[in-house]
Amino acid sequence: MMRKNKKQLLCVLCALSLFLFSSCKILSPFPKTWKGPTTEHSSSQTDREPYTKRHYSGDIEHFDIPLEERPRDSFDKRAFLVAFFELKDIIQSAYDEANEAKLLALYEKIKSGLLNLKTDVSLAKYDYYLDVTNQENAGFYADKEELYNSYFAKSLSLFKTVFSTEYADAFRSHVGDWCADTFAAGSRILSEDQKALKNKINELKQEYDTLIFQSTDSAALKELYLELVNANNEYARLCGYNSYVDYAYAEVFARDYTAENIQVIEDEIIDEFLPLYTAYTAYITDNGSVFDAYQENHDSGEEMFTRLKNCIKHISPELKESLDHLLQNILYDADESDTKLFNSCFTQEIYSYNDAYIFISPNHTVSDYITVLHEFGHYNRAYYTATSNPFRPKGTDDIEEIMSQGLQLLCYDYYGDYHEKYGSALAAQTIFQKMTAILDGFAVNEAEYRSYTTPDLTIEKLDAIWAETFEKYGRPFEDTSWTQISQVFQKPFYYISYATSGLASFEIFAESRKDFNIGIEKYMTITSLPKGTKFIEALNIAELQNFFEKGVISELSDILADALGVQKK
Repeated sequence: MMRKNKKQLLCVLCALSLFLFSSCKILSPFPKTWKGPTTEHSSSQTDREPYTKRHYSGDIEHFDIPLEERPRDSFDKRAFLVAFFELKDIIQSAYDEANEAKLLALYEKIKSGLLNLKTDVSLAKYDYYLDVTNQENAGFYADKEELYNSYFAKSLSLFKTVFSTEYADAFRSHVGDWCADTFAAGSRILSEDQKALKNKINELKQEYDTLIFQSTDSAALKELYLELVNANNEYARLCGYNSYVDYAYAEVFARDYTAENIQVIEDEIIDEFLPLYTAYTAYITDNGSVFDAYQENHDSGEEMFTRLKNCIKHISPELKESLDHLLQNILYDADESDTKLFNSCFTQEIYSYNDAYIFISPNHTVSDYITVLHEFGHYNRAYYTATSNPFRPKGTDDIEEIMSQGLQLLCYDYYGDYHEKYGSALAAQTIFQKMTAILDGFAVNEAEYRSYTTPDLTIEKLDAIWAETFEKYGRPFEDTSWTQISQVFQKPFYYISYATSGLASFEIFAESRKDFNIGIEKYMTITSLPKGTKFIEALNIAELQNFFEKGVISELSDILADALGVQKK
């Protein structure tokens, strides 16, 4: 890469990075012998005993059925409705002890039916994202999702009535306290106004997909965003919240921290972490090899996922097991396509199969290898922590992103095994991406917060908010760039998860530089926690620091600077 193009390429690198994610003790400093990225990153440079401790349950059933062969219509509507109305008849009739066991069996049938329907939704989503121009696929996906939401709500309403009958104790004992409390409260049963508004929000989100695919100008996207802000805020008010900010933190993402907690540490991010980012960016720019991560790449999905074996085998045999299952059943699509939605990369659970699929719309650069590794971290979590109950809490997004970012950082020394030619570039780019994700997470979150809390929001106010916020966090900004961030439209206030998980992942990375197996142990501990575990709770269990406490981010920034061999600027 020619030196005269370095400054220009760095600007491109910074801009592109925004879309690639799309009892705590004090850490000791890293060993002085480790002085930042070396020419090659492979197992030949390390002398480590393999980590073999098993963390995951081995009793989850998996199915060797290729993704394309899995039926898209597994939900038996007739069987579901028969079970539904039979249970309804039981609880509307006089108590009969003989019906107690039958009621519990009918509950299991309803639960199983909903799980199958939820699986149909997941597979319909896959087909839709493969070809967003196909109206039949779009309609099938929308119909499945609407049917699931309807039957889910009706089931919750039905189960709530059980607690006004003499079957209540047996039902609670069978379903467990968490589900029983949810059913009894009926907290997720929507009013007609809520349903109508939720349908409108879903239509606006689908419109965003269409506009992005059509490369619509930013003005239309900004108008759509204004509609979404107003609709989301109104929905939150119907749910008893002052604004969508509080609703999103408490309900959508079930966080055990608030927007106010984030605001408390914003200055520390700017004063301590931003200088680290600036110093490391200057370091890798001078070194130059990081730009190779943006060399053109058209490797197939099969090749990228097959190469992944060479990397993750150093972390744990359990990761190799889940990767073998993914490869055998072709539970991924990472190939180029003109019909895929641009900038869409995600991992989606396939509930009835106890696994997931990975969908990647590649950027056609070497950095696609990093995306593959990132999404595999999510897949591994789904493979080992199956969701067998549609009523149980889903994973907390802040924790779920540790699955991906933590694994990327643990693989730092093995990128040379992942891709011999570009190992050094991928290693440097991974550090850069994770640092960028933290700053972008805070910048996007603050811009969203201001957008959702500014009275009489207009496009002019919107433009000012996003420009001012990105400048505050030292991030490059173009007037239209933020409209390409799908999460801002599809999952408002999700983006802060990249920052919180990034900080936790960097601490895991820090531990791994002192003792590789300790770093893996902390990572595996978090990835094996039950779904629904709260974020700060997870940090405590894994003996990671709570960076909402003053000074923790400052100390971690200093440790990383020392480890990377850079001087904070």
